[in-house]
Order: sequence, then C-alpha cells, then structure tokens
Amino acid sequence: MEVDIRRFVTNVNAGHFDQWNISKARNGYYGAQALFPVLAESNPFNFKIQSISPAKIDGDSATVTVVYQLEPKIDGEGKVKDEKLMNLPPREWSESLTFARGQTYFNPQYINPKIRAWEIVAPEKEPFIVTERRGAPLLSHFAFVLAQKPILNAEFVPHASLARLKELSFGMQQFVQDHDDQFALKASYFYDAVSPYVEKTVFFVPGTYETYAFNDRLTGQCLIDLGNGIVKMTESGQVYLRNAGKTVLLYDGRNEELNFRHDGKAVICLANFEVKLVTREEAKDLIWIPQAR
Repeated sequence: MEVDIRRFVTNVNAGHFDQWNISKARNGYYGAQALFPVLAESNPFNFKIQSISPAKIDGDSATVTVVYQLEPKIDGEGKVKDEKLMNLPPREWSESLTFARGQTYFNPQYINPKIRAWEIVAPEKEPFIVTERRGAPLLSHFAFVLAQKPILNAEFVPHASLARLKELSFGMQQFVQDHDDQFALKASYFYDAVSPYVEKTVFFVPGTYETYAFNDRLTGQCLIDLGNGIVKMTESGQVYLRNAGKTVLLYDGRNEELNFRHDGKAVICLANFEVKLVTREEAKDLIWIPQAR
C-alpha cells in the first residue's frame, strides 16, 4: 500500500493519469484520462510525503494515514509557477486514505500467482477543499475525480479544454514574439512551429485524438501590442487591423467550422490571445479573414 501511495503521489505531481491502483478509475471521452492531467496542472502544489502510517487492515478493507507537505510547483526556469505562493510557509497536512481488495491479478512471483491487489477507494462525495491553501484532502479529491462516471464530469470538460487551449495560446504568443511579432507559420506546420514552447499534450482536445486548429488566414500577419489591451496587426508592416478581439486564431474544429461539443458551445482563442467559449449565435460575429482598418 505504501508503494501504491507513493506512485499515486508521484503521478499527481507529474500530472500523469494513474489508473490501476485507483478503485473504479475511468477512461473515455469524458473520462479521467483526459481530466486528471488538467486537474493536476490546476493544483499549484507538489506533494512531499513526510510519513505513511502502517496500514490498519480489517478483512478486505484498510486505512492508511499519509502526512505530507505542499510545496509550490517550479517551472522549467526554476521559478515558482504561482507567484502568490512564493513566500508561503511550509505546512503539514494529514489525510486518511481507504483501501479495498480490488481485482485479481496474475503475479508469477508468488507461489499462488493469483492475488487480489489493494486499491485506493475514492470517496462517495467530493471532499471539501481548503481553497485558500489548496489543503487536505487533496489526494482524496484526485481519487474522487478519477472514479467519476463520464456524465458527472461533463461540466468539467469545457474547463479542461479552455485550460489546455490557454496554455497553447501562451506558446503561440512566445512563438510570435520570437519571430518579430509575426505569425510566421502555416497550418500545415503549426505543430512543429509551436511545439518547442509547450507540452505536446496541449495540442489535443481533452479526451480525443483531435488537435486544435490554427486559422491559416493569419499566416504572415504581424502583431503589435499597443498596451491597454489594444492590439493591432499588420501584414508586412503595412496593413493595420483593429479586430484582434474578434479574429479567430486557434479553435476546436476544422476548415473554419467550429465543433460545438460543450453543450452547444465551442472553445476558441482569438488573435489577442483571449480564450473563451462561444455559442453558435456568438460565433456569427467572429472574423476569420483579417480585416484592414
């Protein structure tokens, strides 16, 4: 059980989906495999285990107490991801995890090769989270999300897609800045152009093998930030545009057709790098062909 807990914590810190040692963990389009990495990424802390108590076993169930510290996550440059947590004093949290005998597995290391593995049991109700500190019981919260049926997760999916497209928009913004404020790419090599700036997973719509699309009509356009939220774009430094807040940059769909997969709403990123959900009616006002001022 200690090995299971440490593996679970390691995967939570890394944002990896860990299915086999979580009871009733689910896959699928609206399943935990797509949602869990986004949920883990939204947690600004890493878990640092301080101690794990000996298991209290009662037949086919057991409880284990885990004591851990929450440490602010560090980005690739060694900086704290959430600056608000930079001076947060360390604090220990104690959380009790429940285990149950799960599925039967084949293990040739044992004389009796069939064993019933212990699995972490997700709580039936979503645990209360101390929001201002992101405190305990976070591990139980992650287990709860992993075990939910797809229909219960449907409301979370658009938020997962928004978060992923937001990260992709950051990568696009860095690419543009590194190329003289120009969208120096075409849709055909959008992935190759932006992938050095982001994790590879952010190109994919959560729970699918479909990628977000780049509006190829922005190829060659230049972006000039004028401050105060006003953005102008030019083509070869000559044609000025003032509709970046309505012009589509990235979107869930193909060939300028949006995929309204989230209760009639679609996820888009505009040319001012704003990420949002739009309805079919709101989509009628979107600009696909950049307009000169």
